[in-house]
Amino acid sequence: MPLCCQWNTFRTLGRCLYIEGKKDRIVPGSKPCRFTDNMSGSPFITTDTCQKLLVPDALFTCYNRKYLHKIQARFEEGIMHEDELWCPIVLCQAERMVITNIEFYYYRQNEESVMHTTSLARRLKSLFQVTEGLIKFSDQFVSSKTSVDLRSWWYVNILRLYSMAFTLLPNIKDSSYIVHKHYLDRFWRNCGQMIPESIQRCRNYYYKAEAGLKEYTDWRVSDWVAGVDCQIKAGKKVMLVFNTINGEDLQLKIEDVPVDWVITTDRKYFQQATIVVFHLPTLHYELENDLDKLEGQTWVSWHLESEKDDPGINDPEISELFDLLISDPQDSKIARGNNIHC
Repeated sequence: MPLCCQWNTFRTLGRCLYIEGKKDRIVPGSKPCRFTDNMSGSPFITTDTCQKLLVPDALFTCYNRKYLHKIQARFEEGIMHEDELWCPIVLCQAERMVITNIEFYYYRQNEESVMHTTSLARRLKSLFQVTEGLIKFSDQFVSSKTSVDLRSWWYVNILRLYSMAFTLLPNIKDSSYIVHKHYLDRFWRNCGQMIPESIQRCRNYYYKAEAGLKEYTDWRVSDWVAGVDCQIKAGKKVMLVFNTINGEDLQLKIEDVPVDWVITTDRKYFQQATIVVFHLPTLHYELENDLDKLEGQTWVSWHLESEKDDPGINDPEISELFDLLISDPQDSKIARGNNIHC
């Protein structure tokens, strides 16, 4: 890039203006930064400016192509969030860089882009792969001889990605999904080697990730998931509650379920379900792909009385897909508890 050649740097950091796809309205991006003298990438990672500018975003930066060839930098193929892996690794090895207030990138946001339409499972897989890559790089290059500040902020970035991944994990309502291996324990194992400022950031990300993981595991061992296989093998019919109000747990008592039925919130059993219940007003948030109604399957549309004016409920093309309609007048009770009356 001419800018990198002009200043004889490996990396030049500038400004980015975000542009919304439909209205072409410019959304404020990063604030102008003062021009700095040449510095290497490793110290920059530990600066306040770096933390505020979201270093993993490749779009803020021009790179010297010779430098990229020198360190053999390549984007990981087949994953999302690949710049989250590429940028810190490249930056950590940069011998010279500058920060400017030049606007050299206009980012057009598209609601139908890959980032907005990719399945949740693929996005999670990518986040875990990126985090694993950062940890492997850390083990090889961010050693005990490295700056304590660099090692500390490297962990901040790793825990930030873990908080993103584990916050998304509870949205996977399919027990056939296999959670990628992770290294959350690295925080409490290594926090004694971090500077105080980074520990607080890491702690916040760690607690957020831990809460997401707990919510997911609680769902996996709940009455509505654990033991369903055995009950199906015993000849019981399956009612699948595809999605609930606000994603909350079912509050139905297990003893109230008819003896010849099993109720589950695990979408793994969609093919075996005799009845599938959908909370229609929030279904569009949960549905990633079209569902084909199986022969003999009964679909039930479920909503609160207060949601009767929802466009989806009153759309004939949508309503004709359902065999039964449940409109529950007990809004406050249902909204609190997601009670399904058998």
